[in-house]
Amino acid sequence: MNKRDHKLAALKKMLTVPGGCPQCPVSDAELCGLLDKYGEVRAAAYAACVRLSESTSMRLPGGGATPDQSGYWLRLARLYRPDYSRHVGRADDA
Repeated sequence: MNKRDHKLAALKKMLTVPGGCPQCPVSDAELCGLLDKYGEVRAAAYAACVRLSESTSMRLPGGGATPDQSGYWLRLARLYRPDYSRHVGRADDA
């Protein structure tokens, strides 16, 4: 397993709903795109959770709907949110 595969496996594990469907709700292609865009697993997980929180209810045939899971995904996103409060040095202090 190469480094990218390890990152993908870690990201899938972070997004798997415990006690729910054993599969990650985001495709491998989308997860790889998020890893490419953000470069780190936690930032990619945060972006995936925010995206999942936006559309979690599905209409079913016969007029029913699946339960809205947006609150779950937003709580999970808070766990993975990148820390932007760190001190950033001045550009001319290099």
